[in-house]
Amino acid sequence: MPATSAAPHDHVTPGSLRAWAIAVRPKTLWIAAIPVAVGTALAWMHGTTILPWVAALAFVASILMQLITNLQNDVGYTARGLETGKRVGLPRATARGWLTPAEVRRAIALGIAGAVAVGAPLTMHAGPSSRRSAPPR
Repeated sequence: MPATSAAPHDHVTPGSLRAWAIAVRPKTLWIAAIPVAVGTALAWMHGTTILPWVAALAFVASILMQLITNLQNDVGYTARGLETGKRVGLPRATARGWLTPAEVRRAIALGIAGAVAVGAPLTMHAGPSSRRSAPPR
């Protein structure tokens, strides 16, 4: 066994699937999935009829929002010059040049469009009361 080995992120091809996987940080997706699972389980425990399509769309929307957040963090830290290489943790794909800020921003725009497309039927299903920002007078 050699005394040294390459770091896991040493050989990433710019624009590759591996570069995108680093940017979207798939190991963080549970952060979005758990609240949907718990909310669905609690609603079911309290006797609410669970519509599978509603639960599925809520899950997809939450995952998309987490992906958008991860991508924005990656490109945002790099754009603001906060990625100095001294940070402990996973590398940022844009800081390493594996993805361009423009590529990541396009992916963010696609993610937002997807989240809106998935969220619109949920909002329509929930009805007018769910679209208020304040209680009715």
